[in-house]
Amino acid sequence: MNLPLPAGVVTRANASGNGLPSKRMDIMANTLAPKRVTCQCGNSFVSSKSRSWCQQCCAPVYYYEKDQRRHKINNYYMITVIALVLMFITYIFVEMIAEPLMSL
Repeated sequence: MNLPLPAGVVTRANASGNGLPSKRMDIMANTLAPKRVTCQCGNSFVSSKSRSWCQQCCAPVYYYEKDQRRHKINNYYMITVIALVLMFITYIFVEMIAEPLMSL
């Protein structure tokens, strides 16, 4: 018996032509063994996902410490990239637009 897939599920055809959920959907559906995780605010709860949200402070809580460190490094990297892009745009504006206008 083939049940219809929910809306938004990406499918791919196998050798017999039946639609199967994509590999990405299979990976996302896997859950981890329940584990008690503690947020930085002190709230403790059981999670079976790699990333959950604390219900008291709304901060992300990770199943593995490695993922939490990676999230922090990625945040620092993105903030640095955005700051550098803004500084570059400001420099271009000053050199190309503001300086010629001030010399008139």
